Amino acid sequence: MLTSQLYHYNIQPILNDIASINLGSVYESAVAQELKAHYEKLFYYDNKQKGEVDFLVDDSDTMSVLPIEVKSGKDYTVHSALDNLMAIQDYHIVSSIVLSNEREIKTKGNVLYLPIYYVMFLENKMPEKENLYF
Repeated sequence: MLTSQLYHYNIQPILNDIASINLGSVYESAVAQELKAHYEKLFYYDNKQKGEVDFLVDDSDTMSVLPIEVKSGKDYTVHSALDNLMAIQDYHIVSSIVLSNEREIKTKGNVLYLPIYYVMFLENKMPEKENLYF
């Protein structure tokens, strides 16, 4: 929601059906709203040397963090900030997700590429009590 206020100039081109606008802020706002419906807390990663990753959420399956990057352009496989974050072994990040306009679902290394609308299927499932070990 805050992003839509920051980039208010995107609204008029959308209403006028001008396809050449940058939809990045629109996509990030929609993804943020959907993630907030499925996860208790949302975070982002911003490091001057390594870059910015759009979202970080808790991943109960791996007991780690799941980085999520939103890409609106054709170069959705280029994500240097995400790669930099994933390379920090001390963080023990198992996998990451890139949401984009691409319709094909694929995996490359530990990055899962999904169509942007798949955000509605992402959720943080806590393990059942009987599956927890103390």
